Amino acid sequence: TRKESSAASDVYKRQIIMNAKSILALLPIAAAITGCSSDSDSTAPADMQSIQFSVTVPNAPRTVTTTASINTFTTWAFTGGKPYMSNVQVVKNALNQWTYSPTAYWPADSLLNFYSYSPAIETSKPVTADSPDIPDFTSPGDIDLLYGVNMNVSGKTDKQVQINFRHALSQIRFYIRKQPASVSGREIAVKVSDIRVMNVATTGSFNFPRETTSGTPTPGTMGEWVTTTDNNDIAIFTNSEADLGDEFAEYQNSGNIFAIPQELAVTEATAVTYSGSYIRVLCKITDPTTGVTIWPSSSDPNYISPENGGYIVFPLATEAGTAWELGNAYRYNLTVGVPSSTSRIEFDVTVDDYPNFDEIDVEN
Repeated sequence: TRKESSAASDVYKRQIIMNAKSILALLPIAAAITGCSSDSDSTAPADMQSIQFSVTVPNAPRTVTTTASINTFTTWAFTGGKPYMSNVQVVKNALNQWTYSPTAYWPADSLLNFYSYSPAIETSKPVTADSPDIPDFTSPGDIDLLYGVNMNVSGKTDKQVQINFRHALSQIRFYIRKQPASVSGREIAVKVSDIRVMNVATTGSFNFPRETTSGTPTPGTMGEWVTTTDNNDIAIFTNSEADLGDEFAEYQNSGNIFAIPQELAVTEATAVTYSGSYIRVLCKITDPTTGVTIWPSSSDPNYISPENGGYIVFPLATEAGTAWELGNAYRYNLTVGVPSSTSRIEFDVTVDDYPNFDEIDVEN
């Protein structure tokens, strides 16, 4: 297990690579809203200077939203403790200009605080100057949630609201291989049919920082996730099959690579289930020459079916880290081999000869 640095962006400061060891338990696990600015305080001042936007998004590992790919965001603006722009949907047009309707204008003598996020989020709780945050966000797994804050912006000095968005979630990627014969001393074939992240928080409330999100992130300019709830599973690879190779490769067909930052509970095997947060791989291990199943046998507690095999579990909390942190990317390297507790049983057979009755005295 090792921790590596990544200079891909200011926000994605590091990418943690985890080489996880499997755990076998005694028993198996059963298998956008558009808004508008309608506040009366948004009337145009005498100079008619409209509020314009400029947006940047830090670079990050692939399959994320970038400055080039972001197309829309939602913003709220407050002044004097009152909303000035409410739930305004800002959209990039064909000329790469950010537009919204109706047009809002800078107040003559007031400063504005902007809280922005992308993509649009539906929430039933009111947004106020004291609480502009995102409550009860349920991560669908395939959306890169962004946030940006601009504090004390004045139309007298700023021609545009220059929003520097940051990544609010953690990115999780899983790379898997079979154990090479050069390591184990035996050739195996491994077929995988399901990969899931189990028992992690999928809902949480996000608090915006109360400082502008520009420049190098510092604790005061980074958001915070609170009250994470609703532990659930995240499908990574499902309703398909793949044959593992000797080299690490990503097996992912659901698009679910984003998760809510959170502490990861230690994985333990109990008499009835698994506890903690873990990765569950449904696989079957066979001898590539004979096709004979090496693992699991039908008597194995993790056995599911002759077609799919059984579950092997890998912990999410490792020596490299016990938490997913905001704006970081995590890569897990998983090696699937024959579990050490399930070595194949070999047989040596002998047959006793019948006794030679000619040598036995027989009474007449």
